[in-house]
Amino acid sequence: MVNYIDNTKVKNTVNDPDVVKEYDNQKKYLESAVHALKKRVEQEAAIHKEEHSSVMMENMLLIKEIGDMRVEVKKVSATVKSNKSNKKQEVVTQSETPTDEVSENDQEETDQTVR
Repeated sequence: MVNYIDNTKVKNTVNDPDVVKEYDNQKKYLESAVHALKKRVEQEAAIHKEEHSSVMMENMLLIKEIGDMRVEVKKVSATVKSNKSNKKQEVVTQSETPTDEVSENDQEETDQTVR
């Protein structure tokens, strides 16, 4: 492979004080801009971390609440099912009584209501 650039050292040919001063000013400006951007990134990272943790805490509370509600729904549905089965048993028990007794009981209730 052929080298196109000689291995000679480049001489610092800038001797103009205005150019050196301008270079230093731009360098300071860029360094301060980098510092300010790094500080801003750190602040935004801290804010993001705080928001993220608060959202996670809220999600944990909501998941716990959902679990509690599921348990409550199971209890309520079990109660409803047992109540329905009790009513069916009552209906079956009432249908087993003779019709004469039912009509006499109805008559007594009617008489008491009329009085």
